[in-house]
Amino acid sequence: MTRMRSLLIAIGGWLLCLGAAADVALASPKERLFVVNQEDATITVIDAAAQEATATIPVAAAPASIAAAQETGELFVTHPEAGQVSVVDSAKLAVWRTFKIGGAPFGIAVDPAGRLLVTDWNEHCVRVLDGRSGEILGRIEVGKSPAHIVAGADRAYVANRESDSVSVVDLATLEVSETVAVGRAPFAIGLSPDEAHVLVGNVRSSDMSVIDTRDLKAVATVKTGSLPYGVALQPSGERVTVSNQQSGTLSILARDGWRLMHTARVGSYPEGVAVSRDGRHAFVANWFSDDVSVVDLESGRETQRINVGKGPRMVLLLPQL
Repeated sequence: MTRMRSLLIAIGGWLLCLGAAADVALASPKERLFVVNQEDATITVIDAAAQEATATIPVAAAPASIAAAQETGELFVTHPEAGQVSVVDSAKLAVWRTFKIGGAPFGIAVDPAGRLLVTDWNEHCVRVLDGRSGEILGRIEVGKSPAHIVAGADRAYVANRESDSVSVVDLATLEVSETVAVGRAPFAIGLSPDEAHVLVGNVRSSDMSVIDTRDLKAVATVKTGSLPYGVALQPSGERVTVSNQQSGTLSILARDGWRLMHTARVGSYPEGVAVSRDGRHAFVANWFSDDVSVVDLESGRETQRINVGKGPRMVLLLPQL
């Protein structure tokens, strides 16, 4: 794995020299990108407008995923190996609390009530935590090896990697109300801004399932690159971005008809992806090349690479408070 990683990093750097454009358009102002670096246990903070790293936050070992409380700006970071969630003050850029919850917490989301919804990869459940105290309020049984989770106004959606399904959680009752069959090994999941569609990246079938939230059925299957590991939408909901780990690309799709508009070459083994508030840029965490690609969504080209910590897996964009 180490030799392959080194080779992929070298190839990724060579491709960047050949293909990256010199001109860099600016993203929406006053946004910060938080990048979870799994291997060196840090979070890199990036000024999204300047497209440069500005700070590094040390966290506990092997961070996996990240979510935020929009009102307070607190960040919540999962650590599957330690069975805990770190709480980061995004103003002071430091960990100030730790919630010890046990198990293998992986994906995380914050619901409208401020509760934390944390998937447990090994125990096949979602733990519900009080976002202020960390008290465990409940446990919801879902499919096998739940990966990422997204919360809307009334429901949460969980990608069950080893069950090839998505669990639909009623946030009023904290119970699974429906289970939707999708492609093979669903991992990444996104919710459109109007909450009409759930987008699911299926790793083993290399496609994206589209779930209609009115009928709670998969209504389309869209081919992507190989091993889709990240999904994000423009705030307008017009375009969907899918990072393809094995292909080293970002697919840019029109939500109208789910048409492929562009395929952008990015870094090595891309995973997490986020889109700026103005909808102009996607930021992609490249796990093996230790950097973040900035992709212009109009032209479909990578315009910048930003060096971060070792092993970046997930990204989160937040307005500057």
